[in-house]
This record gives sequence, C-alpha cells and structure tokens, in this order.
Amino acid sequence: MTSICPLVLKIMLTYLQFACFTFLSLLTENGCQGDFIQTAYRRAKTTITCDYPGNKYKSNAKFFCKEKDFTCKDIFSTKSSKKLSGRFSLTETKSGFSVSISNVSSHDAGVYWCGEDRGNQRAEKIQLKVKGESDI
Repeated sequence: MTSICPLVLKIMLTYLQFACFTFLSLLTENGCQGDFIQTAYRRAKTTITCDYPGNKYKSNAKFFCKEKDFTCKDIFSTKSSKKLSGRFSLTETKSGFSVSISNVSSHDAGVYWCGEDRGNQRAEKIQLKVKGESDI
C-alpha cells in the first residue's frame, strides 16, 4: 500500500503542472496583461487601476479579487451595485475601473486580480507590496 502513494503523488503533481500551464497559456492568449507590481505605504491610501484600452469590452462585467490559498476571494464585481467594502472602494472610469484601499496595512499585501467577466476572461495580476515607516 505504501508503494502506491508515491505513484499517486507523482500523477497528481503532473496533472497539476499541466493544469497550471494550460491555465496560464489561456490567460496569455486571451488578454492577460501580465504581472504588475505596485508599492503602497502603511496607513496611506493606494489606488489600483484596471484599464481596458479601446472600450471594446465596456459593457462586460468586471471583477476584482485577492488571491489566497489558490482561490481568488471576490472584493468587487461590477455585476453588483456595491461600491464600498470596508477600506476598499470601487470607481468606474471611462476605460475600466479603479479600486482604492484606504489605511493600507501589511495584511493588504499580496496578489490581486482584476479583469473582465466573460467567456474568455481577460485578467490582470497585480502584486501589491506594502512598506512600513521603517522602509521609507
């Protein structure tokens, strides 16, 4: 029984690697903008902008979420009329939308995704880094 575990583990890892590669390839082919690194300072306000040049997809619903444990926890979706969620606020613009985070804390650091909610999603990855007073 113990000899089967390494084989099962190897099969699972191979499948996960293939699935991740396929997912990343689809994002790249369908408009993923790639990584964007943004730095914010503790206790300040920062704004993350998600633009879609040309307004081609203006009528599509948009989303903004934070990646955690291989999932993306929704913070906003333009399908909802909610424009405020704690310290996060959403503002729609002519070319997309922006999300402001007030009173930034170290807990806000991490990977965020913003994009269009349609059949072949367009998504943008934002790495938010938070610096404290000692880093200034």
